[in-house]
Amino acid sequence: MSRGLVPASSFCDDSVKGYDPAGRTGGSIIQRLGGMIALAAAATIWGGMYVVSKELLTAVSPVLLMWLRYGIASVVMLGGLIARRQLQFDRDTLKWALRVGVMGYVLSIGAQFWGTALSTATLGSVITAATPAFMVLFARLLYHEGMTAAKITAVGLATLGVLLVVPWQGAARITWGSGILVAAALTWALMSVWVGYMPPTISTTRVTAYAIGIAWVLITPAAWVSLPTVSAGVWQSQAFWLGVLYVGVLSTALAFWLWSYGLRQVDPATGGVFFFFQPLSGTILAALFLHEAVDPSLVIGGVLIVAGVIVSQWAQKTPSPRPVGNRGDGEDSSVNP
Repeated sequence: MSRGLVPASSFCDDSVKGYDPAGRTGGSIIQRLGGMIALAAAATIWGGMYVVSKELLTAVSPVLLMWLRYGIASVVMLGGLIARRQLQFDRDTLKWALRVGVMGYVLSIGAQFWGTALSTATLGSVITAATPAFMVLFARLLYHEGMTAAKITAVGLATLGVLLVVPWQGAARITWGSGILVAAALTWALMSVWVGYMPPTISTTRVTAYAIGIAWVLITPAAWVSLPTVSAGVWQSQAFWLGVLYVGVLSTALAFWLWSYGLRQVDPATGGVFFFFQPLSGTILAALFLHEAVDPSLVIGGVLIVAGVIVSQWAQKTPSPRPVGNRGDGEDSSVNP
């Protein structure tokens, strides 16, 4: 889960609607390898985002960091739409953008940053990695998706992993932060399932770009209220702005593109497995740069979460009765903030 603004995870409409192998399975080995590298790179960038954001959140509030991130991402993504002459507005697209913007980019990402600020970067990257498995649950509750043994196993493994990862004893602040991170994973899973049922004629790229812009507008009042709490030295810090650029450009615009490109080369069920690079990179980088401890329960819980993600993606290899439709503009159908 942004994780990127796009999962993430997340992971894509094809994985929810039933994978259509046309156009992907015929790719060369080099193309598929390139796609796998792109997917691994995107997930690694999202893992690193938790480490960078943890440091940034010592200087600014979660809402202000979100505001800066979305401001930069809006310029990059809306600029890309303008350059490709794809900046179009219609009622249905804006309706879905509002839905995604509020649930995904305001509530879920807000919980992600808030939970990371209260707990640790390691917990943030590991707990939110359970998002794909939780998507199975919401698909069942909202759209009556069939529950196979594999899907039930996926949800069970991910839930058990989260329960092991959350530090129930010790600092109450970290426990509360972990609970907020669970809420972030659940709300992102809910948003991702919604997107999976979005009409195929609507461009997911436009919805994502507009949703980020909507989220930026919605949180602007709260961000401005928190501005006076930031010291002048923060705005003059080169390291601070490099971190903001990482969060806004690398973990949003670039990682989104890498994930979209990767899913064009491999089937989503295989591609989703690469999401395990997020908790792996997040844990390693947090240990190296933030000196965060990694205890046995975190390792065991992380392994169970990753196993749940792998099983949930394997379960998606069974086609759904709903038809797969290509986006009207030929764009990739993944959404990963």
